[in-house]
Amino acid sequence: MEKFWLARVFYDEDISGNLTGVVKLESDIGIETSQGIATRLQLPDTAFIWNNKTMQHRTFSPYEELKFCTQTLLASAAVQYGQSIGFARFQYETAVGIVSVFTEGDGFWWIDSNPDLVIPYSDIHGLTQLGISREVLAGKVCIGGVGRRRLYIPLATEDDLYSIRLIPSKVMHICTELGITGISFFVKLRSDYVLLRVFTTSLAGNEDAATGGAALGLIGYDQYCSFGLSSNVRVDQGHIESSSRGCIYLQQDSKSGRTFLGAKVEVLAEGSILPKQMY
Repeated sequence: MEKFWLARVFYDEDISGNLTGVVKLESDIGIETSQGIATRLQLPDTAFIWNNKTMQHRTFSPYEELKFCTQTLLASAAVQYGQSIGFARFQYETAVGIVSVFTEGDGFWWIDSNPDLVIPYSDIHGLTQLGISREVLAGKVCIGGVGRRRLYIPLATEDDLYSIRLIPSKVMHICTELGITGISFFVKLRSDYVLLRVFTTSLAGNEDAATGGAALGLIGYDQYCSFGLSSNVRVDQGHIESSSRGCIYLQQDSKSGRTFLGAKVEVLAEGSILPKQMY
């Protein structure tokens, strides 16, 4: 039986974060079996890790594989930290390359990763399908992200952000049409504080409570559009009235040019994945 841990990632005071699964394997069990376990668990994201010279890391939602997932990387490192002595930095070989995850022992875990290339998006038809008019925009609409490409739509006010209601099938249609994996709406309240909402294909078009890759993509957006973000940014994700929200921290090191994503992580439970029962 595979060993299993349940962790809470991206939480803070009055912010619940996202429950995350970590499954430790003896060896690769394949995409179909991994997807089956993730679907059974019905967690937003589940990591599968195993040692093959380097620590391999793959992530599945209940619906699809994710090439890059900060949430499961953070959870995996916290799990391994609890099983090791003296290790505070871990490296994982993901579908997009080697990723480093580390802690300073304060409950926060950090990922060292830079955002992907950002490109402008100017098709008014796509915005119309989302019910977005030019009047509520606070800047350029772009496509970017980390590992997974998303549409980034800056809005003028909190009211504009929280009034958005999207049908999952519409989200899936637009994402397929644009060749992207999610739609990110955001508002800059201050240079160090951003509100974010993300609708994603990994949850069949529904809204995600916390999406680290989408938050990291804000740095790429800022670099491309000169949006005025500071070197340290807090991102609160999710609808203000939702019981499921996330809190994500971003840091930019001006000397090295590196970007870091951080969050609180708490490992909650440990057990085993039981074989599927046939009735």
